[in-house]
Amino acid sequence: MSDPIAPREHVVYRFFDKNDRLLYVGCTRNLEKRCREHRSRPWFHEVTRTTTTTFPNRHDARQAERQAIGEEHPVHNVHCRIFPAMQKAVQVLLRVAPITHQQLKVHAAQRRQSMSKLVERAVGEMILRDLAARRPGRAA
Repeated sequence: MSDPIAPREHVVYRFFDKNDRLLYVGCTRNLEKRCREHRSRPWFHEVTRTTTTTFPNRHDARQAERQAIGEEHPVHNVHCRIFPAMQKAVQVLLRVAPITHQQLKVHAAQRRQSMSKLVERAVGEMILRDLAARRPGRAA
């Protein structure tokens, strides 16, 4: 995928889509093997670019990975899930609404709501609007 990595070095990698949206952040010693493992993921076909940063040891790499996940909010990292049942709702909301994950967190905090409640309500409202627009006899 990129330059060969020395066997003892650890790498933090980032997968991006065609719009430069960060899809996933990971940490490994063998990037080629890890990419093969990711190919089974339903989102892997979206990956168009990979970046890497090398670290001398696993501890530093894992720390950088956790920091990147916390600050950059990749779409498909498990660490970013509010909880598994809300994963799909968050993805839907972030795709259809002109809002970032960070803006969503700030909005939830301003309303003193949990993100899960805010996302659940927002997605529910979108579904209801969509259903109402599709009702027979109603102008779309």
